[in-house]
Amino acid sequence: MNIRKQALLLLAVLADIVAVVVFLLVWLVANWWIALIVALILWVAIVGFVYVSRETLAMSGMAPRGVTAEDNPHLASVLDGLVVAHGFDRPDVQLLNSSATNAAVVGRDSRNTKLILTTGLVDELDRLEIEGVLAHLLTAAGSADIGGATLAGAVLSILPGSGLRKKAIEWMFPEHFRIDTDLAAVGYTRYPPSFAASLEKLAAADTTVPMARTANAHLWLADPIGDPAVLTERVHPPLNLRISILREL
Repeated sequence: MNIRKQALLLLAVLADIVAVVVFLLVWLVANWWIALIVALILWVAIVGFVYVSRETLAMSGMAPRGVTAEDNPHLASVLDGLVVAHGFDRPDVQLLNSSATNAAVVGRDSRNTKLILTTGLVDELDRLEIEGVLAHLLTAAGSADIGGATLAGAVLSILPGSGLRKKAIEWMFPEHFRIDTDLAAVGYTRYPPSFAASLEKLAAADTTVPMARTANAHLWLADPIGDPAVLTERVHPPLNLRISILREL
């Protein structure tokens, strides 16, 4: 089962629980068929709202701004090189005003994605290091499950309790998906040391993004929360481990 299917299943279960509770409450004051109609309408409304609004819900609290080639020709040049050379769908690049050194990817599918880079990351990394980060984000964006990962973020955003969210993350995401993306990304740049160097800078800096949430932490390049009590290494293995794997290539 992939991430999208698991996210849809979790969304259906959450909608089921709400619908059953509403059905019982309405049944107390009306006929059972009225209660059933109300419950079904509510179920469809919940599922439809979360699915249609998945990008907004997944990146709730973010306020990035669009960036053009004229705004940042250096960044645009690196992105153009990767897109043209490897046939990636061109994403919408946005900057998040934050001193944190981090980046995220969100999208409905591989053809409709947004790369969100913090201003701290753009200021800190050199050209080759930026290329490694963009390759990682484009690899994630080009995967079949970017839409599923975004939907998972939307579903997690309405799931109550950090403990439940942590268990849901462990259930939805495969154990090595972050490291697998790292390895796939350096297959495009053909230069693992540059991406390893970018992760070393992230490890030495602050990756904590104040606007990030547990629900969207899996969409970020590195841990944006900084609290092991609410996240799992399944989503963000230690940066030192990721670096050591890249250094061995």
